[in-house]
This record gives sequence, C-alpha cells and structure tokens, in this order.
Amino acid sequence: MKMVCIWAPTLTSILALGLAAGCGSSDSNGSDPGAPDETSEMTNDEQAALDSSAGTIEADSNSSTLATLPVLPITAEPASPAEAPAMVVSNTPTVFQPAGCATATASGATAILNFDHCTGPYGLVEINGQVNATFSAPATPGGVDIALSGNGLSLNSVPVDLSASLHVAWSGSTRTVSWNGNFTGKTAGGKDFEHTGEYTLALDTSTLCRTISGSGQMTIAGQSAVKSTTEDVAVCGSPKACPKSGAIEFTFPNNRTLKIDFLGGASADVTGFLGHVYHVSLKSCSAS
Repeated sequence: MKMVCIWAPTLTSILALGLAAGCGSSDSNGSDPGAPDETSEMTNDEQAALDSSAGTIEADSNSSTLATLPVLPITAEPASPAEAPAMVVSNTPTVFQPAGCATATASGATAILNFDHCTGPYGLVEINGQVNATFSAPATPGGVDIALSGNGLSLNSVPVDLSASLHVAWSGSTRTVSWNGNFTGKTAGGKDFEHTGEYTLALDTSTLCRTISGSGQMTIAGQSAVKSTTEDVAVCGSPKACPKSGAIEFTFPNNRTLKIDFLGGASADVTGFLGHVYHVSLKSCSAS
C-alpha cells in the first residue's frame, strides 16, 4: 500500500501546507464505482497536483496573514473610524512578537506600521517592511473599511507588493474581516507570481480560533491559474494545531479538481480526479 500524507510544517494565520508522499499511512475511504483504479494509491498525476497546490495554499493563507496586520492592534471596536489609527499606534508595539519589533505612526486617517522580523498570534508568519492602513466609514453603518498597501514588504523573506480592501466588524470576542485584494512577488525559485482572492476571516480572541472561507487564484510565471475554494477551514489554539474542520478544493487549468476535507485531529480525506477518496495523515501539526 502506498504511503500518502499531507505534510503541514506551518499553519500560518489559518493554514499553510507543504505536501509530500511517502510519510504516513493511508486507507481507501470510498471510491467512485466507475473509476478504473480502485486501489488506495494516488495516481502520479494526482500526487503531482497535490504537491503543486502547496504554493496556492500558502498564498491563500498569506492573504489572511496580511488581513490581520492592521486589525490585531485594534483591541476593541472603535467608536468611529477616525479613532482607529491612534489605537493602532498605541497597541502595535505589544501585539506582535518579539515585543518592540513593530512600531506605528499615524497621519490623518492612515496608520503606518513598520515591522522588523515580527511574528504574532494566529500563526502569523515572519514579516518585514511597511504596511499602510487607511481607515474610512463603510457605506452601511457598522465596522470600518481599510485600504491596505505595502512598502518594502516581505513574508518569510519573500518580497511582496500588496493592494487590498478590507471590512472589519466586531461582535463580542469575534472580529470578522472581509478581504478583497491581490499581492505579487517571486517564489523561492525566483519565478514571478500573482495571487488574487476574496476571503472572510473570523478571529475569536477568547479561544484563538480562526476560520476562513473564500476563493482565490494563483498564477506563476504567467502560466494558467490554479483556483482554490476554501470552505470554513477552522484552526484553534496553537498556530501549529491541525485544522478542526473545513475543506479546500483546487481547480487546475485542465478543469480537473482535487479536494481536501479536514476531519479533525491529524486526519484528512483527499478526493482525487475520478472521485476516489484517499485517507491521509497530517504531519507536523498538533492533533490535541
């Protein structure tokens, strides 16, 4: 029986996966009766597609990372958007780690955040550079709108250019962030990439649970985009905790799809191109 696993070295904000075969046990957990091959072994094409989706998942996760940057320092709902920049200036030095790695200044409705090798809650990746957040009142009363841009920004040492719009709403201990934006940069191999997406991110400050839904697409070196749809992927507690629930579906340029369903703990199901379901193990994340 072929060993199949999803290797999860980091869970940034919501989720960032690296994918590999041969490092965990697997079982067949159902199949398409019409599929020609009903073994528990992924086809080479399926495994290659699963491996290639790692960059798309990380880019999806980085969208949620970027969305949290101007939000985490706002520890309570501001009475008006005009109050938000001052809250960001006051709280930024203590929200990110190590303490003092981040500072902020305000200019009118804009907060300018500067990061020097910072990480933070919800599995925030290492960030360097500047983020500009301009606050405004939304068309419909409630919450605040934020226009986001970057200057000399990098995530895990990868330079990115950022442009996004956010809406943030508060309800008790939960902050709901709607993201619509894109960022560009270079992969570790030096290839140009562009990621666009629309996501809704719910952050519960009392439980450190974070849940993300939405869709995005990533293009590398001008090739056809890989699209992803994220459905209520939830992670609670430690940044390295395994996802509790939810699913991610990938659509490749040939219109074939793969889907990962998170089952809780260190388990997930991957539905292949022909509907065969492979039970897989999540590695390097905590199932507790």
